[in-house]
Amino acid sequence: MRGRWRITKLRSTRRLARRKGCWRPFPPYCGSLRWKGHRRAGFTDVDLTAVTEAISDAYRLDAEDADHQLVATIAEGVVVSGDQELLTQALANLVENALRHTPPGTHINVRLEGSSAAGALLLVEDDGPAVAGADLPRLTDRFYCGERSRTTPGNGLGLSLVNAVAELHGAELSLVATRPGLRVRLAFPVAKRPPPDT
Repeated sequence: MRGRWRITKLRSTRRLARRKGCWRPFPPYCGSLRWKGHRRAGFTDVDLTAVTEAISDAYRLDAEDADHQLVATIAEGVVVSGDQELLTQALANLVENALRHTPPGTHINVRLEGSSAAGALLLVEDDGPAVAGADLPRLTDRFYCGERSRTTPGNGLGLSLVNAVAELHGAELSLVATRPGLRVRLAFPVAKRPPPDT
């Protein structure tokens, strides 16, 4: 019952985020070359500081209700070039995965570091169950469920979709087993801007 209640709460958070305009489901064709070209054509400057604050705020009460502690440390004024909707969805997926696949008492840290000039570093880490070494390289495969996620609902798409968004934005996605826990790291390149008029 406890696990079912937690999933219901997460679904409620999704509905709240949709109303705020900061969460929509990924399209089924996410990652195709045609999809990437269409999305890149619409890239704009995205306030990653505001995105990280919005998602952290949206999930904080659910984390507390599930006996998790969610802490966000967010650098000011971090801007990247990209698709705001997809970046928001990717971060929501990472936080939701950490909530869904870890037991009560887990600490979840969301961190945004860097700057617009130097590039951004976004991390979501937890101190939940250790990730098996054999699972780590496959966690971004579609429909793959690692050992610590096999007893919780899910379709194995969360990290694969995050990986697709990272590739779209030229960001480096890395997963590190911190024993205990998991650290997911997204390193973004410097936002490209047109040269100033002369």
